[in-house]
Amino acid sequence: MPPAPGYALGICLLFIADRPALASDILGRLRVQLGERLERRADRPWDLLFVVDFPLFEETENGQLTYMHMPFVAPLEEDIGLLSTQPRQVRATHYDLVLNGVELGSGSLRNHRSDVQLQILEILGYSEAQARERFGFMLEALDTGAPPHGGFAFGFDRLCLMLAGGDSLRDVIAFPKPSARRISSCSRPTRWSPSSCVSWVYGYAKALRKEAGMHSALIYTDAYVNYQYSDSHPLKPYRLRLTHALMQHYGLLQLPHSGVRETIPATQEELELFHTPAYLGVLRAADAGKRTIPYDRYGLGPGDNPIFPGMYVWSQLCVGGALQAARLVTSGEVDVAFHIAGGLHHGMPDHASGFCYVNDLAIAITALIQQGYRVAYIDVDVHHGDGVQAAFYDTDQVLTISLHESGRFLFPGTGFVEEIGVGKGQGYAVNLPFPPGTDDALFSEGFTAIVPPLVEALQA
Repeated sequence: MPPAPGYALGICLLFIADRPALASDILGRLRVQLGERLERRADRPWDLLFVVDFPLFEETENGQLTYMHMPFVAPLEEDIGLLSTQPRQVRATHYDLVLNGVELGSGSLRNHRSDVQLQILEILGYSEAQARERFGFMLEALDTGAPPHGGFAFGFDRLCLMLAGGDSLRDVIAFPKPSARRISSCSRPTRWSPSSCVSWVYGYAKALRKEAGMHSALIYTDAYVNYQYSDSHPLKPYRLRLTHALMQHYGLLQLPHSGVRETIPATQEELELFHTPAYLGVLRAADAGKRTIPYDRYGLGPGDNPIFPGMYVWSQLCVGGALQAARLVTSGEVDVAFHIAGGLHHGMPDHASGFCYVNDLAIAITALIQQGYRVAYIDVDVHHGDGVQAAFYDTDQVLTISLHESGRFLFPGTGFVEEIGVGKGQGYAVNLPFPPGTDDALFSEGFTAIVPPLVEALQA
């Protein structure tokens, strides 16, 4: 067959038939791969560009609108009027910096108008009542007159990788090499010894420093590294292996009366101790790649809780480790169990939140309650443990204590001193919100004043 006009023999034309977004994504990835293979890096010019005018919304397979990047990006000022008439035409104030097909960084201007934010949430399927229930703290903050604000996250490690001509980010980031069990910068750390430990100020920590008769277990599996939220997501399961390698190099895993237990994944029935069967079905469908579900209704999608291969098994491992730690302690097999992949305290019964697809803590605590135990839950994460508090807000079987940065300044916008529980649970929810910039001395003072006496009162 003769070549078409304008084309010569030897030229390859590729055609892909699918939804525009999917076809564009596939062709874009293919273009980058071909560029990597066919162009010599030494001869390639540096082509830098900004990508702008992203759509604010995109369509799901069933025709519903969802956000393209996140629901709090501001639309272009000249497109705000289109929100009520042509939302698909609205452009976002989002920007990406790209070098030779590699995204070096991205950012956006955030919405600073409550009326516009409320309109966007309504387009995404929230009624005004639902929007104010879920995001009322933010809408009220915008009403006070928040100025326009934005940011840019620059991937300096990616730039270093391109300059070095490497193939993996591990070639340019300053993390220990687990295979060599050493820190590359200084051939450290040195072996651990009891005398090298800092002195703890709390009576509870003194009990944990017993050198004889102490039994402890670390819950861990190398399978954690099989899962990744996304390349740009701040929660990196691979850090669990790095932490394990560092502990091993220090000799912490070879201490007398301690050991490592392989994580046992949780079962469906165990996940249902806190989560609804319908939500777990959505998690399985997302893991399987089904595209007919409005995942954003369940907190899933671009942003904090992306959909990625293996996310359901990852969730089973996170919950299984918590249950395993609880069983080891209640059976008397160990005094202390450390679940290295735990702490997913934002997960809710029917949706994901704040990097947490499931709530391993709420499930383990529920299992302990079913065995007749009363539980003291102490949360020292910078974010309020809203999921755990909500799970036990009306019971006197669980004391939840959370020390965190105030919800007036930080996600999830809860955890105020007025939140003390309801019904039988009144007085069993305790929150100590700190202002931004709180130092160690103030935090320690708050911990010492509140946690030991409340735990002792629960045990009385």
